Amino acid sequence: MSDYLDLYDYRCRVADMYRMRRQATFAGEDAATVLQRFREARNELFVKHSQSALDVEQKRKFQGLRYFHYNPAMCVEADIDTGVEPVQSSVAMNAEESMTMTTVGRLHFTFEGVRVALSLYWLNIYEPVLPKATEVGVISLTRLKGAISRQPMVRRE
Repeated sequence: MSDYLDLYDYRCRVADMYRMRRQATFAGEDAATVLQRFREARNELFVKHSQSALDVEQKRKFQGLRYFHYNPAMCVEADIDTGVEPVQSSVAMNAEESMTMTTVGRLHFTFEGVRVALSLYWLNIYEPVLPKATEVGVISLTRLKGAISRQPMVRRE
């Protein structure tokens, strides 16, 4: 398979992981079980797919990403404001490369009695036209206007 087809396959698998997680959540499945299944699928993709960010040696030693334990207290209800000024920002990826992203919305919620707002960004490395709300996890938030998890995905040391 060509690198382009491999990359397409990788992106389809990632989209499927998010779709299945979203469907299971909306179907009322246990949130901790849904998150665990998602994390297992993500680990498998890292270790087995040709487009993984891991090289051959890293895949050989890979024992899974380190995650925080599921904590239902970190789940919040959020309102989504998509009427924001689309501001482009540039983020350094490494010493030679950068990536641009555009503000597409703001999440508003209360956490432990404090009103919080978080910006939502579109990564400009993808198509310049925003996809349908059901095609990309972050963009699908505009349709949800419901439970948004602030659960950290990966623990960093």
